Amino acid sequence: MEINAYKVKDKDVLQRSQYRIIRFVPDCMAGERINIGVVVRDCETGQLTARFITNRRRLVAFAPDNHRAATGFIATCARALTAADRGESCAIYAYQTIWAHRNETHDLFEFSDVEKSAQPAEPLLCRLAAHYLRE
Repeated sequence: MEINAYKVKDKDVLQRSQYRIIRFVPDCMAGERINIGVVVRDCETGQLTARFITNRRRLVAFAPDNHRAATGFIATCARALTAADRGESCAIYAYQTIWAHRNETHDLFEFSDVEKSAQPAEPLLCRLAAHYLRE
């Protein structure tokens, strides 16, 4: 069995959380991407938590012509998560908005495969955000 800082490599290990990375791909022909978000799901409660890139200058420098698309998507995700804390129907919206994609690209956004982790959701989110968002 191998466990690195984030992923569980053995299905017999207790899975406490899952996570996905959201990437912004402004030009699919160029294939360049930037990580804009980390979403973690607590396996026990089903609660989603996320962190998104806050350095807007990085987005503008990376995609000067369409950085507003990423900013708008981040705002939509943040609203969905905030609303999810208020009620069940909003939780379904949040789930569909930022979790239910299956390793696919939607227009300008790419969702990684769901990865499993033996770590609790909150500390995992902090570590992943520091690693993938580099802020």
